[in-house]
Amino acid sequence: MPLGATFPLDSPAWSLFIELVVNGIYAATFRWMNSRVLMAIVLLCAVVLFPSAISTNTLSFGPAWSNIGLGFARAGFSFPIGVLLYRHKITLPGGFIASCCLLALTLAAPPSGWYGIAFLIAAPMIVAGLL
Repeated sequence: MPLGATFPLDSPAWSLFIELVVNGIYAATFRWMNSRVLMAIVLLCAVVLFPSAISTNTLSFGPAWSNIGLGFARAGFSFPIGVLLYRHKITLPGGFIASCCLLALTLAAPPSGWYGIAFLIAAPMIVAGLL
């Protein structure tokens, strides 16, 4: 458990907390969240998140108060991508088999900050293959 844990009695709760906050923000503002706004959020979060992931060699942001802001950037990157995939009915050609291959390639990569970024980008495509 990291020093200054956000939820010391239930360590996975930080992730659920961030997801609930992001979902709440989306529920309160979805009328204004067109595709351009969602893409702007994705790009802004990428600009904040990716340099931190590369310099620290991890994407484990959020379990400590010192990095919870980057945890929100992580959710702010992936959540809007999921909304965009759903809205535009984007699927991965090759379906389930392509998703399995992409997942295997991603999991075979050596762990690093780049691995985390690759997985953050590949995860929505894996889901799109299952749609």
